[in-house]
Amino acid sequence: MFTAMFSLMFGVFAFMQAKGNVIHVDTAFESARKVLHVMETPSKIDILHEQEKEKKAIMQGSLKGKIEFRDVWFRYPTRPEQWIFKGLNLTINPDEIVAVVGESGAGKSTFINLIMRFYEPEMGQVLIDDVDVRDYKIADLRM
Repeated sequence: MFTAMFSLMFGVFAFMQAKGNVIHVDTAFESARKVLHVMETPSKIDILHEQEKEKKAIMQGSLKGKIEFRDVWFRYPTRPEQWIFKGLNLTINPDEIVAVVGESGAGKSTFINLIMRFYEPEMGQVLIDDVDVRDYKIADLRM
């Protein structure tokens, strides 16, 4: 009898402690659903199936360093209603020092990710030394 009463008391105690976390289960399931949706979304840039042999290799020390954004329009696939860049035109010449500043969500990381082809603009071009980044081998851009 004592063991049964003791077990019941500990069971109720454990349930009362767990009860506070039950309200978070729905939030956890919703978050997991969103993460899985993003993971299942196919990428427009398929590094495994892209014809890398036809792309231009970047030899070490061969780049001059001119970076140009020509009328670049970009929005994240997960947020199609929000434009990050709307017709961005920018030229960074070799040996120039440029600071990219702005508030959170303004596109600072996206700026670099477009150069490295983690993303592609919906419209416009990103160029390195007057060559579209889509013409370079992806692995070379990401070194």
